[in-house]
Amino acid sequence: MLTNLYINIGNTNTLFGFSLTNNINELKTHKISTEQLKNSDYSEVLDQYIKSLTDELIEINKIYISSVVPSINDSIEQYFSSIGKEIHFISYQDFPHIDLSNLYNPYQLGADLLAQTNYVNSFVEEAIVVSAGTVCAIYHIKNSKFSGCIILDGISQSMKNIARNTNIQNIELSHVEQLLGFNSNEAISIGLINNVENIVKKLQKELNTDCPIICSGGDSHYFSTNKWWFIDNLEIIGLFILDQNQNKE
Repeated sequence: MLTNLYINIGNTNTLFGFSLTNNINELKTHKISTEQLKNSDYSEVLDQYIKSLTDELIEINKIYISSVVPSINDSIEQYFSSIGKEIHFISYQDFPHIDLSNLYNPYQLGADLLAQTNYVNSFVEEAIVVSAGTVCAIYHIKNSKFSGCIILDGISQSMKNIARNTNIQNIELSHVEQLLGFNSNEAISIGLINNVENIVKKLQKELNTDCPIICSGGDSHYFSTNKWWFIDNLEIIGLFILDQNQNKE
């Protein structure tokens, strides 16, 4: 069966996705470490994945990619070109329906956020998005207009930095109700988890909105006590929607 492939290359992980139907809920995904694509044997890693699809009688037609790791883009493009596949790295030009006029340089908006924004714009009029990955990006979109973004160190990345540079080890994070922590775990939890939650609350107040809070990414589980919308594979879904919309044109 012929299908298109969607790839999100993140700083930590790379996610592959495809759907054999037009149903957004039937996307099948596969995750690998992005570090594997930086090694000299990256082609073997990709060969294994393509072979797994071939074994299921699945043939790839076109490939849509969002990447925040430009250093490996050429290698990825060369690999898929060598096996005769059409490849497209998304850019802001793929989303003329999204208003990026607030940004000084729209071309600098990360491909991952572009894919996410495409999902959000397709389903809600307004949302605050918490993209909790290697970095934590918090942004607002309303009536197809990208308002702006806040970028913080990601929670897991921050924990690694703390463990590497201090004597604090075996950190266990959780939401803390009080303003000040009474041990290392609480103090760090407030600095990392509560900090993001407080930024979201401040945005809601400043923007005078009760719009949905959409959360995705590898660190999203740290915010599970909130009444947010938790959506896995937001970038892959955004690429899928881009593909579907282009096919309608």
